[in-house]
Amino acid sequence: MSKQRVDLFIKISYCFNKPETSIIRTNVKTERLRDLLNDYLYNQIGKGEDKRKLNEKEVYDIEIGVDLSDDTFYVSSDTGNDGLTCGIIMHVSAILNELEVLSL
Repeated sequence: MSKQRVDLFIKISYCFNKPETSIIRTNVKTERLRDLLNDYLYNQIGKGEDKRKLNEKEVYDIEIGVDLSDDTFYVSSDTGNDGLTCGIIMHVSAILNELEVLSL
């Protein structure tokens, strides 16, 4: 992630073949994490299709930062495709209770 000012930070290491072993590192309170992930996904609605070729990997790394001064989301990932990034975040949100969440 570039050098934007962020107040909240989420780093997802998503294991594609064994999603339940994925790890999240964050400074967000665990009870608010799903809401924040869903807010990001909602923010992506209507942004259009991403036709870039996705990267095929075993583990994908996604970083989400939020600047609370204007509620701006910043995201970087190694997926190669925004649709895949959103799909992973959607799946992480769905299985969040099964994942290891570590504090930053």
